[in-house]
Amino acid sequence: MDWEKAEWFKERYEFIIKRKIHTSREDLLKSLNCLRLVGDKNKPTNAGVLLFGNDPQKFFPNTRVTIVIYPSTKVGTKHRDIRDFQGCLLDIIDETNEFIKKNTNTYSYLKEGQLAREDISQYPQFVLRELLVNAVAHRDYTTSGARVIIKIFEDRIEYQSPGPLPAGITPENILKETSHRNPILMKVLNKIKYVEEVGEGWDRIMDEIESHPLHPASPKIENTEASVIVTIFSPEDFEFFGLDLNDRQRKAIEYARKRGSISKREYIKLNEVSTRTAHIDIKELFIRDIFKRTGVGRATKYNVK
Repeated sequence: MDWEKAEWFKERYEFIIKRKIHTSREDLLKSLNCLRLVGDKNKPTNAGVLLFGNDPQKFFPNTRVTIVIYPSTKVGTKHRDIRDFQGCLLDIIDETNEFIKKNTNTYSYLKEGQLAREDISQYPQFVLRELLVNAVAHRDYTTSGARVIIKIFEDRIEYQSPGPLPAGITPENILKETSHRNPILMKVLNKIKYVEEVGEGWDRIMDEIESHPLHPASPKIENTEASVIVTIFSPEDFEFFGLDLNDRQRKAIEYARKRGSISKREYIKLNEVSTRTAHIDIKELFIRDIFKRTGVGRATKYNVK
């Protein structure tokens, strides 16, 4: 057992509940079913090894998280980076979460009419962490040869966790029903606020995504016999969000994406601007390689690249 990690857990738990725990760290872990008395010695349970073990991989070889970063939207392309994270679950969660944050984008932008710039993340930070913790805490640890795999693409992140959804839980009812494959792990992680209260995690995930200012698509949940795959999506125009585009241009990008293209006449009508303003705005989008032009004369259309 890593007793320094156990002591850290106790101190964090005390900080959260705002009172001193007068029991020993050993008795605390016993109360959480992470230790049990075998003969005259305290022995870690499986949950204790996973959460506080010095080398959990010695007993659970696939207790690790692999992150693969792709430079495009397709699996077939050569990955840009691949990392393995192992150790106790508390370290895996913290280190993996930091790596994911470093490999997703945050832009600082200035809203029209405001003096202070605001930051906006490609993905809500709570969602990134909650899905990571879910993948680690809800996975099937009896499945040999399987690990948690997280794939980061330009337009989405996929969280693949070994084992299907627990009995009675489906992608359709996951917001209403609650079941835990590993209740001890969830209980311990909840004590130090690594996970939400029972049944609240997915509700908050959906709230965070729905309140994102760029309105990304809803998550997709796939349930197979071997694994659960949760996919979250980047907002469609996030790659342009960090650019100093005006609201008219952003509206035109969204319009062109939904309709397939936009003409100068449609731009004028959409934004209620003059022909000259539309010409200047569209020309800038074309020069900055955001729009590509098709057709000639009155048949000219602009598509998002």
